[in-house]
Amino acid sequence: MKGRYHLTLSIIVLLIICLITGCTGGKFTEEDSVSSGDEPAADSENKGLTDMNDDNLNPPGVLPIVKEPIELSIYAFIHPFSKVTDYRNNYFTEWLEEKTNIRLDFVIVPEDEIYTRLTLLLTSEELPDILLVNGFDALTQDIYGERGIILALNDYIEEYGTETKKMFELYPEVREALVRSDGKIYCLPQISDPRSGDSPCKFWIYEPFLEALGMEMPATTDELYDYLKAVKTGDPNGNGKSDEIPLAGCTAYYTWSPVTYLMNAFIYDDNNEKIIVNNGVLEPVYIKDEYKEGLKYIHQLYKEELIMPETFINTFEQLQELVNNPTPIVGMLPTHAPFIITEDRAPDYKVLPPVKGPTDLGGYASTNYTTNTTGPVISGNCRYPEAAFRLLDFFYTEEASISVLNGIRGVEWDYNHDPNLLTDDGKTAKSKALTHSVRENSVWPMITNFHRPPSFTDYWVDDSPEGRRIREEAKEGNHDPRAIGIKMFDEAQKLVYANYAPPDDIRFPQVILFTEDEGSEVAELRSGIHSYLHDMKMQFIMGEMDIDAEWDSYIRQLEQLGLDRYMELNQRAYDRQYK
Repeated sequence: MKGRYHLTLSIIVLLIICLITGCTGGKFTEEDSVSSGDEPAADSENKGLTDMNDDNLNPPGVLPIVKEPIELSIYAFIHPFSKVTDYRNNYFTEWLEEKTNIRLDFVIVPEDEIYTRLTLLLTSEELPDILLVNGFDALTQDIYGERGIILALNDYIEEYGTETKKMFELYPEVREALVRSDGKIYCLPQISDPRSGDSPCKFWIYEPFLEALGMEMPATTDELYDYLKAVKTGDPNGNGKSDEIPLAGCTAYYTWSPVTYLMNAFIYDDNNEKIIVNNGVLEPVYIKDEYKEGLKYIHQLYKEELIMPETFINTFEQLQELVNNPTPIVGMLPTHAPFIITEDRAPDYKVLPPVKGPTDLGGYASTNYTTNTTGPVISGNCRYPEAAFRLLDFFYTEEASISVLNGIRGVEWDYNHDPNLLTDDGKTAKSKALTHSVRENSVWPMITNFHRPPSFTDYWVDDSPEGRRIREEAKEGNHDPRAIGIKMFDEAQKLVYANYAPPDDIRFPQVILFTEDEGSEVAELRSGIHSYLHDMKMQFIMGEMDIDAEWDSYIRQLEQLGLDRYMELNQRAYDRQYK
C-alpha cells in the first residue's frame, strides 16, 4: 500500500493539468488505443518488429502469443530484498520472451520514486504499454479508466482471457471485487488463495528474553508495557550492559512499523481507510477516543524509549544489523516474518498474539482483504493491447505463476513424479525445488499478476541437496533455522492470528462504487485527509504535538479538510450498495 495516497493526490494534480493542457483527447482515449487501423509505424529501435494485426496473433491459449516478434514496454521497479538487479538480463525474462515471442523493453525506476515518476509519465505521451504497479486502487482506476489512460479489460477477458476466466471460475469473488463503478475491470491481481486471509502486522517476541525475565507472553497492553520495560532495565541478555532494545522496527515496509499492531489493541485499524461500520453507519476511526488512547499509549512507549526512537527512520539494513548483533539485543520485532530479517535467530522469535487494550473496541489483528484489487494495468498508449493482455493472462498459467517467483523449470524447480517425496504434512509433493535458492536475476518477485492456489504451495518440497540434508537432519532432531522460521510464519497466521480477525460486520467493505462525480470528489478529499492523518499521527507519537492539548484542534482541522462531506459521500455509496 506504500504510495497509495500519494498516487491519489497525484490524480488530482493530473486532472488540473489536463484541464489546462487539454490532454483529454487524442493519445489517451480508449477508442483510439484499441483501434487496429492507426497503429504507429515501428521506429528504428523496433526495426524488424511486426505491427499487430489479426494474422499475427495466435488463437487464445496458443503459444507463442504472436507469430512474428513485437515489442512491449513495461514500467516496473526492482522489488527490495529480492535477488534481482536487472530485468533485461534476467532468466525469467528470457524464458518469457521465448514462450511468447514478445520482446520486453523495461522502464525501471527506484521503488521510492515509482509513483512520482508515474505521475509525470501520465501527463506525457511516453506512457509505457504495461504498468506493473500496485497503486491503482478502486478510485484511481475509476478516474484513469474514465479518461482512457488505462484500458478496460472486459472485452479482452471475454475474447482472450483463457487463464483469467479459469481463475474467475475458481474465485468468483475476485471478479466481483475487480469490477469498478462503470462496470469495467482495469487490472489483473496477484491471487494466492484469496480465502486464506492475511494479517501482515504481527509482533514477534524474543523468547530467551522472556524466559530470562521470568515473564509470560503478554496478553494486554499493560503486560506488554511491563515486558518492554523489563527488557530495557533487566539485562535479559546477561552481559552486564544496558544495551537491550525493547522494540525496534524500520520504515522499509508498513509491516515493520509497530503502530498498526499497537493501535489495534485499542480500536480496529485496517491501516487503509480507517473506517469502521457501526450498525450500518460508517465511522472514521481516527476521531474516536479509543484512537486517541492508542496514540497516547504509543507515545508513552516512544517517550520512554521502549520503542527505539530510530524505528521511524531505520532502513531495513539497519534493522537487520541490530537483530543480528552478535549479542542479542532486540526484545521484540514488528514484522510479517522474522526469518526475512534474521535466519539464525528466527526460531527464537515467537509470535505474539494481538494484545487487548483497555477499550471495548480493540484486541484485533489488522487483516488484509482476502481479495487483491490492484495489479498490472495496460495503458491507453499501448500499440498492441491484445498481445499485452495475452501476456498478462499468460502469467496466470501454472508454470508461469511458479516460475515468476521460483525460477525456471528444469533449473530451479520441476514437477514431481516420485510418490515417495512427501511434504511435512505427509502429502505427495506436486512440485519440487531443485536448488535451495534461486539464481540472481532469475525471477520477477511480486511485481506482476500470478495465480498460486493452495495446490502450488501446500504440495511443494525443497528437493535440492541442501533441502534433502535439512530433512535428514530434522529426522535426527537438528532443524534448519530458516526452515523453522518459514514454518512458524505459516503457523502464526493459520493457528494464531486468524483467531483475532475483526467481525465482518464492522469492517469497511473492500468494494465501494462511486459515481464519476462522487469518485473525483472523494479522491480529492481523501488525499488531504489521509496526508494530514499521517503527519499528525507521527507528531503525536513523537511528542512534537501534545495529544490532550491539541486534540480539539486536530478534529477541527479534519472538519476543515472536509471530513463530514467525505463521510457523507462514503455513506451514500455504502447505502446504495449494501442496504
